[in-house]
Amino acid sequence: MRPAATTLLAIAAIAAASPALSAETKYGSGVGKADAVKISELLGHPEKYVGKAVRVEGIVTAVCAKRGCWMELASDKEFQSIKVKVDDGVMVFPMEAKGKVAAAEGVFTRIDVPADPKAGTGPEIVYRIQGTGAVIR
Repeated sequence: MRPAATTLLAIAAIAAASPALSAETKYGSGVGKADAVKISELLGHPEKYVGKAVRVEGIVTAVCAKRGCWMELASDKEFQSIKVKVDDGVMVFPMEAKGKVAAAEGVFTRIDVPADPKAGTGPEIVYRIQGTGAVIR
């Protein structure tokens, strides 16, 4: 066998055996076949989705550096994103996910953050997905 062919076979074997190099990695329950809701739709009409199971897709722009307990997905609309939060230790998103395409499912939630006069911040509403599963490609 030629050296080039041997090298290609070795690379293919490593890629097949390595989850980091595989085409798709599943986390938690993964994702179902339901159509994805655009992140801009969720953030534009949150009252329609709060408390409901949703599926979203986007480029991973950030991952929790301490525990891998959340990842941020870019919206289809510029300057928007949504955080997918999971219970600590239940799923761990790797830092290498940043820049990859992900699909995630979970319950769309509203969090009311109270005002903090010492910090000079007012009350705030934060929306995120309490994740049950994801797939990163």
